Amino acid sequence: GVILGCLFGPPALYIWAVGLLAAGQSSTMTGTYAGQFVME
Repeated sequence: GVILGCLFGPPALYIWAVGLLAAGQSSTMTGTYAGQFVME
């Protein structure tokens, strides 16, 4: 992330952070849904 910021500037750093956050959210949602299916 820091390397991208140095190469492409602050905007790329924000995009990377948002992408990382989105990936974390989607994986959490997937894990939650999978957990619900297992519990049932």
